[in-house]
Amino acid sequence: MLADCLAAEARLSLSHDRDDVIARAAARPAPSLRFEDFPREVPKPEFHPAVVAQRIAASLELDLD
Repeated sequence: MLADCLAAEARLSLSHDRDDVIARAAARPAPSLRFEDFPREVPKPEFHPAVVAQRIAASLELDLD
């Protein structure tokens, strides 16, 4: 599991200076949950089922052609 975590960290290019990252994240204000702060409707993204199936198959390295 450690090797998997290190590989994911390397792939995501995460900083090794975690204390600085954590301190900056802790200092940021929490996002608002108030309805008034988001007055507009945001449409949901639409995905075609065939495209979704292809992406899932590709990520699982399945050959469904």
